[in-house]
Amino acid sequence: FNASQDGIVVNATFQGSYISACWPEDADAFDFGAILGENVRVRDKPDKNGAVLARLTFDMIPVLEFAPDHEEDSWVKVKLPDERVGYISAAFVGHAVDWRAFFEKKDGQWRMTSLVAGD
Repeated sequence: FNASQDGIVVNATFQGSYISACWPEDADAFDFGAILGENVRVRDKPDKNGAVLARLTFDMIPVLEFAPDHEEDSWVKVKLPDERVGYISAAFVGHAVDWRAFFEKKDGQWRMTSLVAGD
């Protein structure tokens, strides 16, 4: 097994994104998000000027409400380990049910075998 920033290779099969490829089996992908960065700010309201409640680094966190698709400046509503509710810029939260591509190495060449547009 060989992981990269964008995906994971297992037995001549590549799956991207890395988030879906490495998602824990016991975590419901519709209930959790993956923090995509270091010291990502969790704010008290969905606004870049909101007070910072916490900072998260590459964590999995319960999501109460995902951001609408394709909206600029959107926010994800999350629950912190101490039960407080906060908001994270959607640019820093990924989830396992987003776009995913699968490739297999056949006859020495990588070929896309499926593309999933999200669930």
